[in-house]
This record gives sequence, C-alpha cells and structure tokens, in this order.
Amino acid sequence: MHAHVLIVDDDPAPREALIYALGQRNKWWHITPAATLDEAKALLDNPPADHGPFDIVLTDLVLGDNTGGGIDVLEHAKRRDPFVMVILFTAQERELDRFEAYRHGAFDCVEKNIIGSTAWKEISVKANAAIDFRRLALSSVEDQKRLSALKRFFDPRLLEVVEQNPGALGVRMRQTTVAFWDIRGYSRLCHALTDQPDVLQGFLFDYYSSTTDTIFRHGGVLDKYLGDVVMAIFCDLSGEGRSSAGPAAAAALRMAQQFPRVVRKWQVQWGGGDVVQLGLSCAIHTGDCLVGNLGTTEREQFTAIGAHVNFAAQLRGLAKAGQTVISDDAAKTLPPSYQLEPLGTLEKIKSLPGRRMPVHRLQGKG
Repeated sequence: MHAHVLIVDDDPAPREALIYALGQRNKWWHITPAATLDEAKALLDNPPADHGPFDIVLTDLVLGDNTGGGIDVLEHAKRRDPFVMVILFTAQERELDRFEAYRHGAFDCVEKNIIGSTAWKEISVKANAAIDFRRLALSSVEDQKRLSALKRFFDPRLLEVVEQNPGALGVRMRQTTVAFWDIRGYSRLCHALTDQPDVLQGFLFDYYSSTTDTIFRHGGVLDKYLGDVVMAIFCDLSGEGRSSAGPAAAAALRMAQQFPRVVRKWQVQWGGGDVVQLGLSCAIHTGDCLVGNLGTTEREQFTAIGAHVNFAAQLRGLAKAGQTVISDDAAKTLPPSYQLEPLGTLEKIKSLPGRRMPVHRLQGKG
C-alpha cells in the first residue's frame, strides 16, 4: 500500500531503527524523517512535492525539552489536513498524556519503553490501520462532494435511481430530448439594470429556481445555465427505453405560465413594466446524443453532446418571445393530445447535413 509517512523523533538511534523496521515491513511507503518540532512543522507545511501530502505522522510525545512536543505536532498536522492520521509514542509513566493525545485527535498511542521487534510490529499494524481509515474517510468525503454536485442537476427521485444504479451515469448513446429556455429582451434588461446588479441577480435566481423546479418536476436533468439560457435533457437513464418529448413539452407549457409571474414580482423593483418587455422562448428537439457523466474528477457534469444538441441550440433562434418551437423529430414522439402549429421547414441544417426538418409551434395540450 503506497503511503507517505512522517516520523518525528529527536533521538536519532530509535528514529533510524524505526525507519529501517517500517521500511522493511512496508516496501511501498515513502518515509520522511524529522528531528525537531520546527522541522516537522516545516515538512507538514511543505511536504516533498514528489510524494504528496502526508498520510500518517508517527511522533514521539517528548521532543527535546518540550514534554508536549508530540501534541504540538499533532495539532499542527490536523490544522493542515484534518484527515491526516497521527500516532504518538508515549512512555508508561506518562499514561495521562495519551488521553490528552486522544482528545486532540490522535489515531492511537504506542508505549515506547521497550523498543524492539514487537513494538515495531505493533506500530506497523496500527499505522496500516490508520492509513486504511484515512482513505476510507477521504473516499466518504469525495462521495459526499459528488452527491452534492449531482443534486444540482438531478431531481431527488432521479438521484435515487442513480444511487441504486451508478452505471446510469455511464457515457452512452441515448435517444434524448434536449430543451433550451431563453429570455427574450434579457440584454436590454441588463443594460437597464447596470446600476442595480443585485436586482438583476435576484431576478435570475428566481428564474433559475422556477425553471429547475419545473425540469425536475417533469423528470428532466438540469444540464447547465448559460446566462439567461437554461439547458435540460430528458432521457431514460437506464439507456434501454426511447425518449418521448412529452415531459419536455409539459415543462415548456408550465414555464410559459410561471415566467410571467417571476417577471411581475421583479418589475416593481426595476421601475415597472415600461423598463423592458421580457418573454420566455423554448426550443425542443429529440435525437440520439452521447449522454453521461462527461465531467472530470474535479467537476461532475452529466450532459449531452452531439449533432442533435447543436440542432436544438440552432432552434433557439427560431423561437420568439412566448413561443415554444419543437422539431418534427420531437413532435413525432408527443402524445396526440398536444396541439401543434406548423411553422415551415428548415432546409439547411449545419449540424444535420442533408436533412430537412419541419418545425412546429407548441400551442398547448388538449
């Protein structure tokens, strides 16, 4: 098991003996020694770059004239990294000090009156247990961070599906409905509210919240915010079913009702309805997209990419304020209760060369 270990002891003989014994038992450890409290603190502040932060610190309780030097090392290590594991060496006559060590967060204490193979074996076993504990703790933290990140994009019901089947996040081709919401008149509003950034931010927050709630309510996944644009995807996370544009269409109709309420709430603060007229547009398209967790270890990003996503973005330009434009590919998946008005046919589609695409306006649901 790879690990970076700091050994702190002002007595060179036992320090070197411990380094040798632990090195023999743990071939994959990199052991860094420190002879003083100041040297230990300096190493904790700036660990050797080629070996990364310390996983565990093994320190004598008494360092020189400082009878509590090991506690100082422990406290400094924990300030630098709360998950670093620290084991202290104590003498039997200082048993009360071991409780002080535990109070400060020590993983364990080892008596050092008799240094020999038995003590070294005990230190090695306890150190390996501490390293395992550290990795388990760090893994748990990363899982919580990952879960918190995913909560931004998934409705709790969908997130439960993902937790039960992590493979649902795998990147694969899925028939997907992509929806874009766009505020018409937003640039003029930004200009009008140049001196009121807090008002603009509050309006955007309410708009994002309303849109996200609507997306989740209809089983969609929030893909991203792009200024005043919100992108969502609707697909079968199991990857086995076909996507219907019905949930996206239902979300578009609901947002058509919700958005004017958001605007009316904030019009009072930006000077009434005469400042700028706003309208929400929506574009919906269905096609095969590459969908999954396309993020990095630093940032989770469940998203869709591909030609059909690009075409859905192109449809945004056709939707006027208050309109929802839907492609024929998406319209064909809708239940018959949805009412559509033909808007014509797109003859030249850069993202889908060689294709013609009839386009419709979503009027409502019967």
